[in-house]
Amino acid sequence: MRIYRKPTFGLDSAIDPGIPGFDVTSVIKSLSDEIQIDPEKGYILEGKSLILAWTRERVQLHEHGRVAGRVEGKSSLARLGLAVHVTAPTIHCGFKAPSIQLEIINHGPLPIRLKAGMRICQLIFEQTLGMPESAYQGQFAQQGPVVA
Repeated sequence: MRIYRKPTFGLDSAIDPGIPGFDVTSVIKSLSDEIQIDPEKGYILEGKSLILAWTRERVQLHEHGRVAGRVEGKSSLARLGLAVHVTAPTIHCGFKAPSIQLEIINHGPLPIRLKAGMRICQLIFEQTLGMPESAYQGQFAQQGPVVA
């Protein structure tokens, strides 16, 4: 799991993804720290906070198949303010990775305790109408935990 460090006040710390050569992985590494969740105590996600975490499941969809997937949160946790995947939930045909990266946000006012192995999201598989010409080859192919 990666947690973002608190910003230093008084510094211009705006992120500019529009600059040439912008590399989101490098920015994340420079602004966050990798931690392990204590199996007994878990991790307390404060309100209005963002962390990055990864699923335990390995996902591998056939390159020339007609199955895609989506990562979705659980409604019971969403009612407490927990969002587990901010955008782009689609898992394309041909996607192969040791895990799925989650952008976890506590939108609520109260802290939420997260524990390793806790069921906070679900994978929904769907049959597609056509078959892709090639497997997914975007920047998140083979994604896994961002290591410092």
